[in-house]
Amino acid sequence: MQRFFDRRSLILILILAYLGPVRALMNNGTAGLSNWIVSTLITIPGIIIGLSFHEYAHAMTAYKSGDVTPKIMGRCTIEPQAHVDLMGILSLIFIGFGWGKPVQVDARRFDRKHTLRGGMARTAAAGPISNLIMALIGTIAYKFLLGAAFVSGNEALVWLYKICLIFIKINIGLAVFNLIPVGPLDGQKILSYFLPERIN
Repeated sequence: MQRFFDRRSLILILILAYLGPVRALMNNGTAGLSNWIVSTLITIPGIIIGLSFHEYAHAMTAYKSGDVTPKIMGRCTIEPQAHVDLMGILSLIFIGFGWGKPVQVDARRFDRKHTLRGGMARTAAAGPISNLIMALIGTIAYKFLLGAAFVSGNEALVWLYKICLIFIKINIGLAVFNLIPVGPLDGQKILSYFLPERIN
């Protein structure tokens, strides 16, 4: 089983490499590869922060609702290593679609004031909401950095506001994508709360 997983991971990495640096090199030579590397480097912070806060929000909301499972599994932290999945982050970098480590939730442990469906919907909604909050914070920082860079002409500030802009786009993208009402995305759990129980 482990051998199969390693082989599958290797195949995925090779596909991603073709879609990213290899294709950039083939299409535009070393200039294309350099542009791809720079673009990737300024994208990584937004991806790691966005995914980490998304999964942290799920974990903390479930924990605050009475389920200690995320706490026991070490998910109630913003530290990236607790939430980032290597294949998921590579996919997000290379093809714009990726994932973090899913937070395991046991809805039976929710407090009595939280129904099973209500608690699950609340926990699911926390992820996209956290990304929208991150996007708002990023927007405020972007406006400040844009003005400062324009006034000072400082190249470091220019790069920072570019990183901020990508950070905003990534977090909005994560929020919108996860709100699609299709399992196992968060949107399906949120929609289930509003549907008659016999339909779920």
